[in-house]
Amino acid sequence: MIVLKMFSLLLIVGISVNEAVIIDCTYSIIRVWTVPNLYACQGKLISIGDPNNVTAVSHNHINGKSNNEVQALILDNSQIKSMLRNINQFYPNLESLTVRYSDITELNLEDLQDFPNLTQIDFGSNKIERLNWNLFKKTPKVKVIGLNWNPIKYIAHNVFDDLSELEMLHMNQRCFDRNINNNKSAIAAALFDIFQKCPPTLEMMKSEIVNGEELRKEIKAEIDEEINPLTWSVFEMGSKLIHYEAKITQNENQIQYLNNEIKILKLHLQSLMRFQEMLTKQKFP
Repeated sequence: MIVLKMFSLLLIVGISVNEAVIIDCTYSIIRVWTVPNLYACQGKLISIGDPNNVTAVSHNHINGKSNNEVQALILDNSQIKSMLRNINQFYPNLESLTVRYSDITELNLEDLQDFPNLTQIDFGSNKIERLNWNLFKKTPKVKVIGLNWNPIKYIAHNVFDDLSELEMLHMNQRCFDRNINNNKSAIAAALFDIFQKCPPTLEMMKSEIVNGEELRKEIKAEIDEEINPLTWSVFEMGSKLIHYEAKITQNENQIQYLNNEIKILKLHLQSLMRFQEMLTKQKFP
């Protein structure tokens, strides 16, 4: 009955049924993995046409709740090959996203960026082979990641850089075969091992370099805006130099770009030192 009503609604608002993807939910307050008492949609997909573009969700909420109050979405056995689009239009406040036992092959920034409140994700038992550049850049609150039972081979170098709160990582059975629970320090220590065992492909590295060029432009703009050899002290210039050298260590694949900026900064520093030395000699001949 709910499904028939949803199709009728789509026709009324002028959306072609041939392009409809509906999430048919059973709503309840449950524990989802590590987080208790989440208002969750345990959904089944009803798909006709485009299998990745959500056009409606069922509204059989409990206790007078609404879409805006849904905190968790669980989609198991959905057989989708990539993440659904437009979910945020219906559930903008998701904290937990579970998509298991499906056919997803990779995860990208665009798959998660519309859910800034996410604290945990579980994509176990998919066909994910790669985790791409900047995957969690827009979801820095993520603490728990489940990727068990995926054929993961390739991980971009900066994937976990934005996750300062990450404390649980499950990645068994493939290039990195380990589950880490409630231990930030262990995850930080494991990152080198992950990148060594799951290096990015050449294609992924090219993407990183393109993004590295954007970072280079940002740094150059900062240098052009902030450096004035007539007003900066040697100490300030040295501090800025250290700042950019630290950025280099965090972006290994962009060293060839950033080194040029460091060289320019060093030249500025040397020029300033010579200028101050000249002023000193003029003042104290």
